[in-house]
Amino acid sequence: MSAGADISVSLVNTDNRELLLGCLRSLAGAAREISLQTIVIDNASTDGSADAVAEAFPDVELVRLDRRQGFGANHNQAIRRSRGRYVFILNEDTVLHEGALDRLCRFMDQNPGVGAAGPRILYPDGSEQPAAFHFPTPGRVAVTTLTLQRALWRQSGGDAVRPVDWLCGAAILARRDALEAVGGFDESLFIYSEDPDLCLRMRAQGFRSAYFPHASLVHHENATTTSVHCGCVAIATMPAATKIRTVYGRRFFESSVLKLRKRIVLTISSAGTTTIASAGTAARMSVRP
Repeated sequence: MSAGADISVSLVNTDNRELLLGCLRSLAGAAREISLQTIVIDNASTDGSADAVAEAFPDVELVRLDRRQGFGANHNQAIRRSRGRYVFILNEDTVLHEGALDRLCRFMDQNPGVGAAGPRILYPDGSEQPAAFHFPTPGRVAVTTLTLQRALWRQSGGDAVRPVDWLCGAAILARRDALEAVGGFDESLFIYSEDPDLCLRMRAQGFRSAYFPHASLVHHENATTTSVHCGCVAIATMPAATKIRTVYGRRFFESSVLKLRKRIVLTISSAGTTTIASAGTAARMSVRP
């Protein structure tokens, strides 16, 4: 793999051998026009995942961990090893569609003010998963608590490229300059809030996040514990919060919630709004799928 790859793919795997292999097989078709560096962080799997990758994909850079770490800590290891102009944060339970990375890379090249872009995400049956969201605000949280409706959170859907608050961590193409500006993921956020936090801190450094539906992939949601699309929604009010507290512990959950909410309040206070860009800005984004 050349030292100057266009995209470094960061894959973290935890006991998902067959899904991981399927994801790796999809990369070639997703990147016909660009060069890739692929890094797999095996999160102390016990199902033979690492050996299977080493045998089937000898060109993949494989890191075998002796003990399990959180989402951000694992991806930060790959980010530190990456050589690409962009880093693609990707769940192992995904299958990329033909040309997806070619189009995402072209979009980022055309829009230097975008620090992170997310593709359209589909369920295995072809229906659309939420892929981009608003930051939680007191009003949005209150309405969600009263109505149990998630519609106010969602910013993805349709065919329009648009600026968004934050992107689903299952698939984020991040600009290297933006990652370096914020220091990667915050490793003190153990679970479910790393993706909104990353986009929030990029925004504070002047980088926008964008939803780019002209690239797509299939996501086998919940095949891994770090792939739940509604992580930030759960942090605010969703019933899934009970499960997060039970599985990962009250301390991890509440420290992540408080830190993320504090950062959102500080960003809103300094910027005066949670809107990254107007509809007019979205229209000015260069789009050549």
